[in-house]
Amino acid sequence: MRRFVASALVLVALAVAVAAWLGHRELRSPGLAGATVEIPRGQSFEATALALERAGVVRRAWTLRGLARWRDSDRRIGAGRYRFDPGLIPIEVLERLERGDVVMVRRTLAEGLSAGEVAARLFPDDSVERERFLELVRDPAPAGVDPPPTGDLEGLLFPDTYTLIDPPSAEGALRAILANGAAQTDSLRPIASASGFTWHQVLTLASVVEGEARVDEERARIAGVYLNRLELGMLLQADPTVAYATGKIGERLLYADLRIDSPYNTYLYPGLPPGPINNPGLASIRAVLRPEAHEFLYFVHEGEGRHVFSRTLSEHQAAVREARRRR
Repeated sequence: MRRFVASALVLVALAVAVAAWLGHRELRSPGLAGATVEIPRGQSFEATALALERAGVVRRAWTLRGLARWRDSDRRIGAGRYRFDPGLIPIEVLERLERGDVVMVRRTLAEGLSAGEVAARLFPDDSVERERFLELVRDPAPAGVDPPPTGDLEGLLFPDTYTLIDPPSAEGALRAILANGAAQTDSLRPIASASGFTWHQVLTLASVVEGEARVDEERARIAGVYLNRLELGMLLQADPTVAYATGKIGERLLYADLRIDSPYNTYLYPGLPPGPINNPGLASIRAVLRPEAHEFLYFVHEGEGRHVFSRTLSEHQAAVREARRRR
C-alpha cells in the first residue's frame, strides 16, 4: 500500500513538473494574441485558465493550471481586468496574475457633488454597481461602516482623484473614498471638537458653504455669515438647502420652492439642516473651522462667482437691487 501511495505521489509530482517545464519552455507563438480579460470575483482558477485559453493568451489552459498548482498560487489570484501583450509564455501570464497587474482606472470626484452624482462619476457605464454604491451610501451597515446621525454617508464621500481596479466595485470604491477622507481630515477633527460642533455638524455647514462659494477667498467669509446667523438664532436661508430639498440642484429656484415643507429648507426650519447636502472639499471644511470674523449677516451673488456682503437688511436690499440691475 505504501509503495502504491509513493508511486502515485511520484506520478503527480512528475505531472506537475512537466506542466511547469512546459510553462517555461513553451515557445512564444505569433498565433497567441494580446487581449484584455476580466476575472470576476470568486471565479475559480480553472475557469480563469479556460478564459485565457479562449482569449488566445495561452495555448493550453492545463499548462497554466499545472504551473499555478506547482507555485501554489491558484487560489491567490485577484479579481479585476488584466491586459496581456501578445506572445507571452504561460509563466509570464501567471506572474502577471500573481502580481495582480490589473488595469486601473482614474475617477475624479469634484467638490460639492451629491451622492447620486458621485455614483454616476464612479460607474458611468455600470448601472448595477452604481445602484449598489447608492444602496451602501443609504445603508452603510452591510459594508461595515458606522452610519452618521442621518443614517447615510452624504458628506463623507471625499472629493479627490481615485485610482481604482477596473472594473471598480461599489464596496471597493466606497472603502477607498472613506479611508482617504478620514486620512485627509484627521488633523481637523480636534479643531471641530474644540469649536463645540460635532464632525457631522461641521460637514453639514461645510456642504452649505460648498453650495454657495465659487471662489476660495470667499469661503471663510460665507462660513462667518452662517455662523453669525446661527449665533443670533436667525434662519440660515441658504438657497442650496432648498435646491437639495426640491431636487433642483443647479437649477433656478422659484419663490414657491422656498415654501417646500422639508427639514432641509432653511427658509422654514431654524438651525442647520439634518445633514450634509453634498460632499464638501477641504477648503469648505477649513472655512467652517476657521471662519472669517466679521459682522456680516447677508450676501448676494453679484456675478462671476462673487458676492456682496452686508451687515444690515437695508444694506442687503440695496445690494440685491444693484445686483438685479447689473444682471
